[in-house]
Amino acid sequence: FSSLEQEQKVLTMSVLKLEDSEIKRLQAESAEWCRYNGLVMREGQVASLTLTPGSVPKSCVKLAQDLAPAFNKLIHKICGDIEFLLKVHENVPDDFTQRLAKIVKIIDEEGGDPQKAQLGIFRSDYMLHESSSNDEPKIQQVEINTISASFASLSFFTHNLHRYLIERKWIPGISVDQLVAHQSLDRVCSGLYEAYTLYGNKDAVIVMVVDPNENNTSDQKHIEYYLWNKYKVPMVRKSLTDIGERASLNPTTKACTIDGSEVAIFYLRAGYTPSDHPTELQWEARLLMERSLAIVCPNIRYHLCGTKKMQQVWAIPGILEKYLTPEECKLLRESFVGLYSLDPKDNPQEIISKVLAHPADYVMKPQREGGGNLLYKENMVEALTTMDDEEKSAYIIMDRILPPAETTYFFTKGVVNVLPGKEEEK
Repeated sequence: FSSLEQEQKVLTMSVLKLEDSEIKRLQAESAEWCRYNGLVMREGQVASLTLTPGSVPKSCVKLAQDLAPAFNKLIHKICGDIEFLLKVHENVPDDFTQRLAKIVKIIDEEGGDPQKAQLGIFRSDYMLHESSSNDEPKIQQVEINTISASFASLSFFTHNLHRYLIERKWIPGISVDQLVAHQSLDRVCSGLYEAYTLYGNKDAVIVMVVDPNENNTSDQKHIEYYLWNKYKVPMVRKSLTDIGERASLNPTTKACTIDGSEVAIFYLRAGYTPSDHPTELQWEARLLMERSLAIVCPNIRYHLCGTKKMQQVWAIPGILEKYLTPEECKLLRESFVGLYSLDPKDNPQEIISKVLAHPADYVMKPQREGGGNLLYKENMVEALTTMDDEEKSAYIIMDRILPPAETTYFFTKGVVNVLPGKEEEK
């Protein structure tokens, strides 16, 4: 959520130790701050967060910032290569992924999407990796999220919480000057505003596509309010079911209207799992959005580009060079970990043997976006030894990232859990 820049290799937060009285004060003050500043979940429960910021070497912060435009360019370029995008996913044995690919084909056969602009709000997730205690930590990419990249708001407020606690001197030994500047909420809203301006109708609305049972509404509502307070741009919340039942297209202009308002942008904060599409109505809603003049964030091609399969294909020698400069390719590869296909056509027997021999060194990841469902150690071994080839090919294997340990004070459900760093582990 929030991070410190560190000059030295030694991460000072790993030796931070708070007394019980200091932890109780942090817990009480943080809970109050969160409730009064909207750092909460749907029912007003304080969001799970760290009470102290994590520490990251300055070189890693700089690399993460430099990587963002290169990854954005890569996704945009690949999504313009529809033949390649579809070929990558043609053998992925996942019905949901194939439905996405089907919509890509339909829109392409109809002459391409009619939108005036494209908008991507992506979030690339990294972890620090330390192969041994003598090595300098480096960032490694876990995944890139091309749809419903959440926590732009709550991470911004977590940063502000940490700043407040440090300024009040309730977290010892840290200066606010060490905090990394945090602009995620403003950047997301400025991107939405730029796209709204390009659409060209000041009377139109932005539709945030949401899960009606969403627990993370606060993160979403902060965006709605920020857009209005800074830009006076209206945002409304609709589900895929709402869109399927009540949205319509002008047959001539392709402008989309719902509940009497023209839609400038569909901003998807749902639609990335099969459970978001319980019937054909929700799939029809997604196809309608893609056929409309409204800017879809993300469009169906950006969405499909966020699979683990695509991430694995990026790592194949020669792929990046088709879309990026040599300097950009070198930069991106600094963040890559080992990624391995389980598709029978890619002869995965060698990597499967390595995983079975050293399961602690790998992670098994499903293709779809949405988090969770990772397999580790015994569960991964069981899956690799019991699944058939088709079932296995719905996953990829990734080298396990080994972050340096540091003491973390994790606040969740009103309780502070102290997760020990290296000194305590010894």
